[in-house]
Amino acid sequence: MAIKMQKLKIGDKVPELTLEWVKGGPIKLSEQIGKVVVIEVIQVNCAGCFSHGLPTAIGLSRKFPKDQVVVFGVGTAFEDFRVNTLENLKLLMSQNKVVGAPKEALGQLLLPGDMLPYKIEIPMAMDYVEKREITEALIEKNLKANDLYEICSPAGKILMKRRIIEALEENRYIAKLFTEFQLEGTPSTIVIDKKGILRDVRIRDEEELDGIIAKLLKEDVSSRY
Repeated sequence: MAIKMQKLKIGDKVPELTLEWVKGGPIKLSEQIGKVVVIEVIQVNCAGCFSHGLPTAIGLSRKFPKDQVVVFGVGTAFEDFRVNTLENLKLLMSQNKVVGAPKEALGQLLLPGDMLPYKIEIPMAMDYVEKREITEALIEKNLKANDLYEICSPAGKILMKRRIIEALEENRYIAKLFTEFQLEGTPSTIVIDKKGILRDVRIRDEEELDGIIAKLLKEDVSSRY
């Protein structure tokens, strides 16, 4: 069954997240009012998530008091759907083992057995990834949306249909959190203030996070910002 998705922007109230918890949790945003929430979004097939994203998130969880700042990670998928799975996230959390591209990219940084040289101390969950069915009605809708379809030759129509099916196959999976926060890649960091308002979203940029969090901690919950 399809889950309704919305597009969030800075200044929006963040709704409860649809996640499957692998370690720790569940963490409900409605129960974190008065705290700053930091969400590190990764893919298990993303080397940068292990070399930069997760170490930064773990560092933040150590630096700030847990009763003031809540830090957790979310595995998602916007590509490489056969690797960026719940099963591989569970493998990562249970055995500290990486799979796919990070094995090659991180190389000698890994311990024997393709294991990370550090423990992922923060709670981790998996994004809800919806598999969309490719129906004849959906294919027909896309064909009719192309102005050139009606004037194509029979052979051209067959080729166009084939290309549309290929395009639909590439986009048949959609991750809820990744889509709702309008992320552009991983690692990405989401920052929610003490009132549950989305205040910052950044990709592959860990600089200034300490300052952003410190500033948000000083804000009065009763104030607008």
